[in-house]
Amino acid sequence: MWGSQIREARLQLDWTIADLARAVGVSYRTIIRWEHDQNFPAPEVLQKLANVTGTILEVSFHPRRFLDPYRLCSCGRILPPRRRRWCSDSCPKRPP
Repeated sequence: MWGSQIREARLQLDWTIADLARAVGVSYRTIIRWEHDQNFPAPEVLQKLANVTGTILEVSFHPRRFLDPYRLCSCGRILPPRRRRWCSDSCPKRPP
């Protein structure tokens, strides 16, 4: 699945898990979870991961296991799963 793509991209660069974690800005344990298909990167982190590794990660979602909890704010930013109306308290589109 997608974990093997992340691992393969890391190995192509001859990087350790710690190297990739530092480059993406996540913990060592997070990379391990991704590579073992125990967790999935958020869309914005996936983009950074693809940029850092210089690869295109093909992602497919199993409909029951990965429901997309992300939506776009009216300002164009990605809403985190728990936010439902605007992306942050300082969002320019947030109503007064």
